[in-house]
Amino acid sequence: MKIFLSSLRSKGAGVFFMFGLGLLLGWPAAGYAAAPAGLSLSEAMTDALRNNLQIRLARERVEEAKGRYKQTSSYMFPHLSVNASDEKTFRKNLAAEGFASAGVIGPYDTFKAHLQLTQRVFDLSSIQRLRAGGADLKAAGFEGNLANRQIRVNAALAYLRNLDMQEERKAVEESLRLAQDMRTLAEHQKQAGLATSIDVVRARTHEAEQKAKLEQVLYDEKEASLELKRIAGLPLATSLDLTGTLAFDATGTLPLKEALQTAQKNRLEMKIAQAEVAMHRYQWKAAKNQRYPKLNLTGQYGYTGQTPRKMRTDTGSVLLEFSLPLFEGGRIQGEMQEAFSRLQQEKLKEKDMAAQIEEDVRLAFFSLNSSTAKVKAAENFITLARQEVRLADKRFKSGANDNIELLNAQTTLEQVWETFAEPATPGQKVVNRGGPVEGP
Repeated sequence: MKIFLSSLRSKGAGVFFMFGLGLLLGWPAAGYAAAPAGLSLSEAMTDALRNNLQIRLARERVEEAKGRYKQTSSYMFPHLSVNASDEKTFRKNLAAEGFASAGVIGPYDTFKAHLQLTQRVFDLSSIQRLRAGGADLKAAGFEGNLANRQIRVNAALAYLRNLDMQEERKAVEESLRLAQDMRTLAEHQKQAGLATSIDVVRARTHEAEQKAKLEQVLYDEKEASLELKRIAGLPLATSLDLTGTLAFDATGTLPLKEALQTAQKNRLEMKIAQAEVAMHRYQWKAAKNQRYPKLNLTGQYGYTGQTPRKMRTDTGSVLLEFSLPLFEGGRIQGEMQEAFSRLQQEKLKEKDMAAQIEEDVRLAFFSLNSSTAKVKAAENFITLARQEVRLADKRFKSGANDNIELLNAQTTLEQVWETFAEPATPGQKVVNRGGPVEGP
């Protein structure tokens, strides 16, 4: 069932909920049909992804995580360095070093130049830190994707709000036109002796009320337009020509059970939580593996002599170093305790995120069902309200009644528009619950 906004404005809430449900399940955002010219929904999201500050910051955070991973992984690769020194000793007391008969010697020169290679042969702690760095990088990538999605959501919600405000303006303008017609009719009826002065005053009061309402709607429309341009990174003085259209279609949604499974699998917030748990698990293992032995290999090769060209000879050495911590004053135990506590915290967050995702999906389904019912009720309600306005108008024109009945009928019709055409704020909150975002 599709009901286009040109005939039924109340479907706006349903569109918000349908859009939000797709984001909650991890579906890619899809644009509505739009004409080639002007600003379409997909173009608004593309502009937001290109210009929004949060996207740029998210990309930089991914680069930051890559830098941390490179630092961690460097411990697993050989370290190669070149060292050179040229030292001049004026006097040296060899007796102080145990050579009593040697006395004092000097001055003399010493030159050293060598190439040094260091490699960690066996270090379980470094291996676990490398794995933790990989999980951290993975989480940063998911966070970048989440920021990307949130900006697309913000741009889409701002775009939909602009379309909604345009239709609300049209509805208020129609109400104002009806109020003006009723005021004109009341004035003519009074001249013909079929209405009283109080009927004219009521009509003029109602007309003034609609003018005030229109001014407020125009302000809200401009505010929504600035909000969209700000999110999309467009010049604020730009005149927007939105080409998208809204349609409510409740068909094709997943069953609740399948939707819950899809959300738990695809939601980026869940993937971030899982990556954080993995990272802290590796960090805990890295702290624990400090108790195990380490094996390092160091090799040197170079030249020594008095000067770079005098008495120079080749020298070299190889060192295989074994180390095993026996007592470090509780440092390793403290690091293990700290890392394990952080791991438990992340597990609790992961469990809470799973519950939050289930709540979001269930709430989205409830909202969608409610919106579907509202659309069906609105279609019938608006038809009846319009019939009531037409009948009251005929009775007033014929002089069978005063304009109170007509005013009440028009007020009922206006309330129908306002009740069923409200922006989908609850659905928007569900979509944005995954983290801090900018926008509506």
